[in-house]
Amino acid sequence: MAEERTLIYERMLVMEYVLDQRRGAAIALPMLNDAEAADIPYEMALGSDALGVMCDTFGASRWAEAYHHQALRTASQLQDPRLVGIAYFGLAYHEQRVGKWSEACGARLVARLDCQPRQLDSVEAQ
Repeated sequence: MAEERTLIYERMLVMEYVLDQRRGAAIALPMLNDAEAADIPYEMALGSDALGVMCDTFGASRWAEAYHHQALRTASQLQDPRLVGIAYFGLAYHEQRVGKWSEACGARLVARLDCQPRQLDSVEAQ
């Protein structure tokens, strides 16, 4: 049951972030809580990343940083390229929001490479 709820949260979060960020935050928190309670690492990483983005959006930079790093740790442990890319993209968003421009660019590059592993050779050749 928890897995189904976290999948629903994930879909709702994408829509609500664009439409109503407060509701998006209200979805991200139970998503992370349910994922942690049921020990679902994939959804834990997504929930941490989502909560990090929400904290960044509302100006809670310290909390955001902790959630982004938690998402990255969890995603790295799972070794899922898509999830690692998402976590790095969230971290890049955070670094940009706090004014760390070079770190943001580096995280974006890693996100791009991790999200598209089959294109690594063409990117490295550039």
